[in-house]
Amino acid sequence: MRRENRAVLQRARLAVAGTAACLWLTAVAGATVIDFEGFENGREIGGGAHGGMFQPYASLFTLTANSNGSPTQGAAIFDSNPFGPNATGNDPDLLVGLGNILILQNDNLSAQTVPGIYDTPNDEPDGGMMVFDFLFPVELLSLDLIDINGNGSADVILQDSAGATRTYDVPMHWTLDIFVSGRDGYDTLDLTTLDPQLGEGGGTATASQDALFDSLDVVKLTLIQSGSAGLDNLVLIPAPSALILLAGGLLAPRRRRR
Repeated sequence: MRRENRAVLQRARLAVAGTAACLWLTAVAGATVIDFEGFENGREIGGGAHGGMFQPYASLFTLTANSNGSPTQGAAIFDSNPFGPNATGNDPDLLVGLGNILILQNDNLSAQTVPGIYDTPNDEPDGGMMVFDFLFPVELLSLDLIDINGNGSADVILQDSAGATRTYDVPMHWTLDIFVSGRDGYDTLDLTTLDPQLGEGGGTATASQDALFDSLDVVKLTLIQSGSAGLDNLVLIPAPSALILLAGGLLAPRRRRR
């Protein structure tokens, strides 16, 4: 029994060491970009009819989501390629050419011929919520927001481990429809500043925060949408505190072997 316990403990230490090494390499090489690539169009993520069992970024965060207050409709992958599988669909304003993006699935389009994959991925016009709970503290750098062009606004809320928050109020008409000449249909929200941010649609995103908010200790990101929208390219780096703790786990086995 002792031998089995030692083996279990050793595997746990190796897992911690591997995570620490990955995070350390991430910090040295640059930021991690969550771009939602590599998953099927319509794939259900975080909530939804199957309880959000599919968590493609389980080593970074868990995602819970609901569309229009419905816990049975969560987030989904939408292929935004203008010549891809959604090119002839009912949501051309999401065809912004970013590859896979993340949307709140329309609660009137729940059909899944293949379990876990929506037959018709489409964003929820009445909005909803996505919550990213990070497994370790991070610094969030930026986020692409798509289709904030008149059908609703969005609040982007960062929360640190002490519960303090920073909130970005993103108004309607922050982006423009992609059919407007020379426009992208999305814009990048800088999550490192409190300065006003003018979007391509002419609206200005504003920020406010609690006095003791720590941007290097973010453990939760909440996106609240009042209308249709999508997101992509969430950029983050592990916080220094996470690297120190995990590096300690990496070094612990070596100290014990001495």
